[in-house]
Amino acid sequence: MRRTVYGIALVLVLWAGRMPVVASSTEGEEGDKKFHITGEVRARWEYFENLTDFTDNADSADIDDDTYDIWPYRVRIAAHGQFSEGVSAMIELQNFGVFGDETPFKSSGYPPFQSFEAGSDPDDTNLYQGYLQLSEIGGSSTNARIGRQEHTLGNELHMGDSDFYNGLSYDGVRLWWDFESWELDGFYYNMSENNEGCLSFCGSDNVDFFGVTANFMAGENIEIEPYVLNFRSQTPIDATFQDKANFFTFGGRATRAIDSREDLEDGRWDWNAEIALQDGDIGPSFAESSHSAWLAEGWLGYNWACGDNGRSRVYAGLLMSSGDPEDAGGLPDDGDHENFLFLFTDFHSNNRLGDSDLEEIFFSAAAADAAFVAFFSSGVTDYNFGYEYVGERHGLLAAYHLFSLTEENCVGLTCDDDLGQELDIRYTYAYSSQLGFEVGVADFMPGDAVLNTFGGDDDALRIWGQARLRF
Repeated sequence: MRRTVYGIALVLVLWAGRMPVVASSTEGEEGDKKFHITGEVRARWEYFENLTDFTDNADSADIDDDTYDIWPYRVRIAAHGQFSEGVSAMIELQNFGVFGDETPFKSSGYPPFQSFEAGSDPDDTNLYQGYLQLSEIGGSSTNARIGRQEHTLGNELHMGDSDFYNGLSYDGVRLWWDFESWELDGFYYNMSENNEGCLSFCGSDNVDFFGVTANFMAGENIEIEPYVLNFRSQTPIDATFQDKANFFTFGGRATRAIDSREDLEDGRWDWNAEIALQDGDIGPSFAESSHSAWLAEGWLGYNWACGDNGRSRVYAGLLMSSGDPEDAGGLPDDGDHENFLFLFTDFHSNNRLGDSDLEEIFFSAAAADAAFVAFFSSGVTDYNFGYEYVGERHGLLAAYHLFSLTEENCVGLTCDDDLGQELDIRYTYAYSSQLGFEVGVADFMPGDAVLNTFGGDDDALRIWGQARLRF
């Protein structure tokens, strides 16, 4: 695999050497140029306190010492090819890691051994995207994309690209049809192939994800997006899935966005409303449970012109997901499963549930810790309020979140639904059209429900600063 990736990288470098670099990453905009190269270099410093135990450490040797900092980085390079009218392709490589995760000694000795990498570090270079695209097939409105690809849906509540981290791409086939005022989209993705090399008693051990979505424009900047998504898993990916899952997510989103000062001429209010319902089954066939859950997300914002070319915005929002009601013993009240199961959500997008991204830690820990499973099976509710400024060079976000459990969490005789509060501040600066900087701080203040379950009630702090160059 390493040699294959490096071989592809060599091809990209050769292309880059003979083709002019174009800033745009959209196929078909090169005029008479057949290929163009795009890329990204990003480095970030992050500092954390109490993010896993909500308990301050007395000194550096204390068992509660989880104060640390890291330097994650990401490098991408992509080749876009337009081979003929309606036929294009893309190859994008990515390398990611953190400073210090690879030995500085790249060679183990003198010739002929100097090309051997020292140590046994994992290969963090991968094919992030690689697809063939057919546009307006046969002069129709039908388009197809086959291969590994990014795919976002709406506000990334169910399908995101995890851009703040190392990205999220899907393997499969996507078809879409462009009409005058609406678009229809259908896809099938194999999220995990687990049958390879299996000789007997295999069944279908894959994780598959497919769906149909539509997008309608209804008036100035008003967008309506219904969808039907199906998730099927035959393998254990999380304790809450109980080794097997087959459920649908039915939902829709209506939104009016304001993306520029010109949009203010059509009205100063922006809004978003989305509702999703889940229905299906989870668990093995001998102990199958019915799954039925719901989620609602929305916000309302007011915008006004600010500065020479900037605009300001204040908003109020809500995210609420269902949980499993408990009986007197603190257990689910029946055999059904009613906790909403997030799919491929980009939690950092739109400041969703706060920039501390604590839910990423909770969900990843759920498979190994029964306390986390019981805690977050109660669902989550987030009331949030904020102020934003968007200018040509400067940007600012200040947000406040008030978290609670949708269903009370009981530990012994104590029940509480107060998860806590979070204050987020984020500042961005565009040094040029290609280079941007960002600094941010997220302070999570846990509530009684966290104290009752995990014992800690000290603030969890996250601070970061990053530089990002895109070309």
